[in-house]
Parts: sequence; structure tokens; C-alpha cells
Amino acid sequence: MRTLLVLATVLASSSFASAQSDSDEFQFTSTNSYNALVERVSALEQEKSKGKAGAAAGLTAGADVVFLRPFGTDNGMPSHDYQAAPRVWIGWQGAHDLGMRLRWFDYNQYNAGSDQRPRVEATHFDLEMTSAVELDGNWDVLLSGGTRYAQALTSEQPGNGEASSHVEGKRGLGPLLGLELSRSLTDNMGLYVLTRASLQFGDGFEEGDEDEPHDYEAFAVTEIQMGTEWNRPLFGTALTFARAGVESQFYHQVADSDDESLALFGAVFSFGIQH
Repeated sequence: MRTLLVLATVLASSSFASAQSDSDEFQFTSTNSYNALVERVSALEQEKSKGKAGAAAGLTAGADVVFLRPFGTDNGMPSHDYQAAPRVWIGWQGAHDLGMRLRWFDYNQYNAGSDQRPRVEATHFDLEMTSAVELDGNWDVLLSGGTRYAQALTSEQPGNGEASSHVEGKRGLGPLLGLELSRSLTDNMGLYVLTRASLQFGDGFEEGDEDEPHDYEAFAVTEIQMGTEWNRPLFGTALTFARAGVESQFYHQVADSDDESLALFGAVFSFGIQH
């Protein structure tokens, strides 16, 4: 009888130990699954938070220093040099992909004491909406559209019997479209290319001419810029950047009674902050 009691006790203890082992194994498995789920949710939340931070609303601003030389399409402009000119912009990037930007550019090469260096001026005022788009393969796209006021003028060297050079140009308001592409090469370096084109509708003018301004005239402006950029995160939601590249501007049929165009070409250096 004692032997049977001992045997029953051993079997009961073995069953309890086996059940406890199964319970511990189930608890261990469940704990691992729960921890994996928590880690996955945490990773998704971090990715979502990072995406939101990258698209956070905020101020965008920057400045360019361009060194441009004028070129003509007929007689050329051999007496001109490279001249520095400013371009500044300020805007607001929305919480999603839409934003707004205001830009001003002014180029002026004029030597009042020399008729051998004719006057060349170009001025822009731009107001545009922007939309940021991310593409696969590390490409970022910025689309823009709005309106531009532009003025461009040139002067010719005085001819025989003329006391001063003859200045003429065009000015007007019209639609503006822009496209900017940028691609990362490393964490902080990349390449960029941008183009802007506008159609201006306004009037032509001649300084010193007794006639009235020439109404209802049109011209076009085309810009191309490309180069390298360096960027660094700021406050987790913005980027500071610096750029160096080349730039060209073309003013279609603004000189010599619409028979010639004005072109500007040179280097550009930029710095600013963007979201």
C-alpha cells in the first residue's frame, strides 16, 4: 500500500512539473511574440514620425550671389565684364507638399562715364506656389507655378552724330513655371538642376525717345541652373544648404527693335534653409 502511495505521488509530481514546463514555454513564446510586435509597432511609429518631421511646416529663405556676363545674339557685347547681382527669396512650406515663395532678382551693369560699356539691366519679381514630390531612386522634385513681373533693357553705343547711347527694353507681367530636380550622392552631398520659364505681356520703351511707349508687346524669359549642393539637418525638421553651380538666362527679343535677344551667363552661389 505504501508503495502505491509513493508511486502515485511521483506520477502527480511529474505531471505537475510537465504542465509547469509547458506553461513556462507557452509564456516564453507569447512574451517573444509580444516583444516582436511591440518592436514592429515602434519602428512603424518612428518611420511615420520621421516622415511627418520631414514634411513639417515652416519658413524657407535663401539668397544667391550670381556673377553674370551679358551676351548678344548679333553684334555681341565685347566691352562687358562679369558683374555680381543678388537674388533673394522667402516663403512658407505647408505641413504637406504645398508652399508659397516670393523671389526678387536684380542685375545692373552700367558705367555712366563710358559709352564703350553699354547699359544692361534685368529685374524679376516672382510670386509662386510650390509642390514638393519625392521619387524613387533618391530624386526629389519641386514644382512651381505663379506670376512674374520682369524688365530687361540694353543700350547701344552712340553712332556718328549721336550724343549718347540709345536705351531700349521691355517690361511686363505674365505666367511663370518652374521645375527643380535634386539627387543625393551621400548623406550631405548631392546634385541639382532647375529651370524656370515665363511669358511676359506688357510694353516696350525707349529712353530719350519722344514717341510714346510701344504698347501690347510680349517677350519670354528662360533660366537654367545646375550644380552641386551640400546640406545639413537643422532642428530635425529643416535643412540648411549651400550650392555652387552655373546659370544662364535668356531674354527673347528684347533688344534692337525685337531683332536681338539678351543672354546672361556665369556662376551662382546659394545658401539658405528649406523644409
